[in-house]
Amino acid sequence: MLTFKKFKFLSLIFFSLLLFLSQNSCKSKQDEIKQSLAGSIKPVSETQIDSFSITISNGGGFTGLKNGYTFNSSGIVKRWRQISLVKDTTIWKVKTDGIKANQFRTQLVNSGILNKKYKGTGNITFVLTYKVPDTTYIWTWDGANGGKKAPIEIRDWFNKITDFIISARPKK
Repeated sequence: MLTFKKFKFLSLIFFSLLLFLSQNSCKSKQDEIKQSLAGSIKPVSETQIDSFSITISNGGGFTGLKNGYTFNSSGIVKRWRQISLVKDTTIWKVKTDGIKANQFRTQLVNSGILNKKYKGTGNITFVLTYKVPDTTYIWTWDGANGGKKAPIEIRDWFNKITDFIISARPKK
């Protein structure tokens, strides 16, 4: 038979157990939420802020063939080719000087072209793309005469960067 003292003792144990379980489950939930938030919050590193890529390509015409170079903030130069809507094919890839990449970036930004729009086309069209983490800038112009029709703000820069990129080609 259950006496009052036994009932009181069992009730105390029962409520203590409930209290213990509720505190641990809340703590477990809090830890779970903290871990979830910590996993979703990514610290902004210097490389994310400073990361960029510059892509120079030309193409068009009947075949839709595009050839180009992508140059990024770490100094990696990638030569690629793309036919129509097919994924591009890497021809070669080489690591160059990241300092030189940042110099080209600074010159591009200082040229004043970021505030201008160029949307020229031709049978062959040059495309210059400058990507930073939150923005992509694209300029196009008729490429029939190579870089001679590049926007005036970047004409010299365009010739220097294309010379640099082409010179980065791996020696066979």
